[in-house]
Amino acid sequence: MTFKQSFSISAFGSGGEKMTKFERINVNINGDVHEVTFNDRKILDATNIYQMGKELTSLASGENVNQLLLRLGDVEFLSSAALNAFILLNKRVMKAGGKLVISELRPEIHEVFLITGLTTFFTICEDHDAALAAF
Repeated sequence: MTFKQSFSISAFGSGGEKMTKFERINVNINGDVHEVTFNDRKILDATNIYQMGKELTSLASGENVNQLLLRLGDVEFLSSAALNAFILLNKRVMKAGGKLVISELRPEIHEVFLITGLTTFFTICEDHDAALAAF
């Protein structure tokens, strides 16, 4: 796998999987699935959201990256701009023939997805195992 300059290999996962570190997100490669966790508990700041969006787009544009799992269990707050970044990412992944799954939403974040109707747009799973099975 070829990594762009913005990537830096930071460690190995518990199963020996390569982990890639960005500024706003962390990526763990689990088989064919690229699992994304977020460094920010509150994804509200426009500058950070812009950077996060660039990093997610860069990841999705990578070679052999067509299964993305966004693990949002540590995220406490999301702005509408962050939701928009996820929508754009999902469209990009789907257009490339891939799949994006979101997992481990806190109840208050899940409620935002329900109110906005995004539960019909995204594949959302309650836990990590269910999310991996969704691919």
